[in-house]
Amino acid sequence: MAEPDGWAEDEQLEERYLAAEQLRLVYVAATRAADVLVVGQGPTHSGPWKSLHLGLRDVEDLPIPTDAPRAVVGDAEGRGAVDLAKTRQRRQDGWQQAARSSWEQITVSDAELWPDSRPISQLDSHPDSGPGNASELEWGPDLEHHGREYGRVVHRLFEQCIRGLLPTGKEQTIETLASSLLMEQGVAGEQFVAHAVKAVKDFTNSPLWEQIQASTQVHCEVPYANATVSKTGKRIERGVIDLVFGTETGWRLVDYKTQPLRIDADGTPTDESASAMLKRYEHQLSAYVTHWEQVTGQQVSGGLWLTAHACWLPARVDDRKANTR
Repeated sequence: MAEPDGWAEDEQLEERYLAAEQLRLVYVAATRAADVLVVGQGPTHSGPWKSLHLGLRDVEDLPIPTDAPRAVVGDAEGRGAVDLAKTRQRRQDGWQQAARSSWEQITVSDAELWPDSRPISQLDSHPDSGPGNASELEWGPDLEHHGREYGRVVHRLFEQCIRGLLPTGKEQTIETLASSLLMEQGVAGEQFVAHAVKAVKDFTNSPLWEQIQASTQVHCEVPYANATVSKTGKRIERGVIDLVFGTETGWRLVDYKTQPLRIDADGTPTDESASAMLKRYEHQLSAYVTHWEQVTGQQVSGGLWLTAHACWLPARVDDRKANTR
């Protein structure tokens, strides 16, 4: 930018005026003190009192008493006295109390929470494993240490299919996306890609998929939150409803589960393993179904889609055989 003619000379003159004004302010402030002037000094001595530092070299530091008298406000006889120290402490305690959370937040779903370093057979001793017979839930050797990451990928793939963003008939496209998502999760290996691709193919060739396609109202990855009051205080449960779609009689709510179950001779999950799985996720399904019934005012049925077995596991165990393929 251009400068007016004589700018350098004007700038020097302005700086002289500013310095003189600063000196005047320091002089006025210093001479206003009636009995004592307390000057704070820092390590750089670059504050507004720097003009006084030269004269302060021989001045003793102000002593700081270790047993300062209690500060009170009131008349000479103490009437109406206020303990300032206690007042400040009460105020500080009040701020600390206000900063504390009055509620706790938990995740309603404990799906795939077991650590990578622990096999599925140890679920019973894991505090987050929830109810259910863990021995009925078994990871294969390919997936044992990547259950959580693999589950995330399958959920993403299913969501893309339902939203129409992933061509269900193009296996190469599905394989490419699955490989990319697995890499994002830090999971490497063609066996994981193969499992994920098979899960998508089984899902999109199932009767459940036909019902989804026939529905006019389909919602996936729906955030869920519910406030409850327990003996320990207020609690907010959060989760995500994997899939819910409208039917002729109301709604069907689906939660995907990727962990394999024990199977019988015909390759379908055993009754014991199905019961263990439903018991394990009973609270999650119940919470989601109840919530959706309250939102819609309509009947809602819920269940689990077992990706490892390509089968629908309704919340009512006695209906399982009629809905298993």
